[in-house]
Order: sequence, then C-alpha cells, then structure tokens
Amino acid sequence: MSLFRIRLISLVTALFCLCVSTRSQELSKILYAGNPNHREIAVRAFRLAVQAGFRESGLDTAAIRDRLEAGAYGEDYEPVPGVVGSHFPNPWDQGPEFTCASFPIQRIPYGPLGDPSRRSGWYRGLPHGFDPTNNFKWPGAVATTIEWANDSINSFTWGNAIALYRLDRRLEAYQCLGHVLHLLMDLSVPAHVKVVYHGASLLSLHSGTWYD
Repeated sequence: MSLFRIRLISLVTALFCLCVSTRSQELSKILYAGNPNHREIAVRAFRLAVQAGFRESGLDTAAIRDRLEAGAYGEDYEPVPGVVGSHFPNPWDQGPEFTCASFPIQRIPYGPLGDPSRRSGWYRGLPHGFDPTNNFKWPGAVATTIEWANDSINSFTWGNAIALYRLDRRLEAYQCLGHVLHLLMDLSVPAHVKVVYHGASLLSLHSGTWYD
C-alpha cells in the first residue's frame, strides 16, 4: 500500500472519529424512530391536507398540526394504556434514556422492562412490525399492528379518536389520530412489513434506524 493511501485512510479515519465525537451528544438526543421521522411525516401529510382544502371549524390549524405531530411521536414512547394529551405540548424529550457507560444512546418507551403483558418498555414497539400477507409479526409481539390499533388496552385507537371527537374534545381526538397515523406509517416501511431488525445506530443523522 502506498504512503499516500495510508495517509488518506488515516485522515478519513481521524475525520470520522472527530465527527462522531463532536456530534455524539446531538445524535443521542434524536435516536429512535419517533423523533424526528414520524413527526416530519405527520406534519407533511397535514400540510398536504390543508393544501387540499382541509379546515376544522373553531380550531386553530396550527393546534391540530401540533397534536397530530405529538401523537405520531408519542406512539413510540407514550405510557400504555396512557392518557391522551398528557405529554402535550412538548413531548419530544419524553421517555427514559438508555445509557451505556454513562454515554446516552437513545430514548426508550415508558413502562417496566419486565411487563408481563409485554406491552410496555422494550416491548412497546413490537406490534409495529407486521406482514399482513403472511400474517407474520415480530417475535415476542402479543398483537399485530392492526390488532394493536384496536386493542382495548390501547388508549390511542381509531375508536377512541372518534369518541373524543364526538365529546367535542377535538384536539385530543387529533392527537389520538396521530398515534393511528404512526401505525400507518410503519406499515408503509419495508423493514416493518418484512419484520427486519433495524435498531439504533450512532451513525444515523436522523433517527436510530436507517429505515424509519
């Protein structure tokens, strides 16, 4: 190997280590799919709806957008069964932080890690992976994504969104709808539908995965 190539490799390696070390704290705050990817998709979808003529009488458009965004984020982190609106309006740093040797790695969902119902903590996102063609779900999941969207233990179902709307708790209904939107997003991601592991990565600039 030529001296030039050795120096080039050394330079690239040094720059890589520098970038990781200087951005590690920033990256650790945005690891995991809920933030910012699901937020961004929810906001973009809402903007398209507004452009198409969506309006809600008596409600501020920005308030609806914020609730949808909060719900789309919260589906990865919200306590189960949870309380609609409990983490609004600033939910982005909710959830405990998983650390390794005092180095923050990622936010994790609320709930006990040893939850016997397998619906909280590390189990929180298991129903988010589902192959409807083969009816296959992630190992350890107690429900498919569709079943979870209608599960009686889930506070953020489509049915609950309708019920809240009819009670004129419309902003809370839209936040609940944000959770449902999150599940629809997951079912449009190949790594979720094909149930491919895509865990946290310190090298990802936008989330803990390459796919969400």
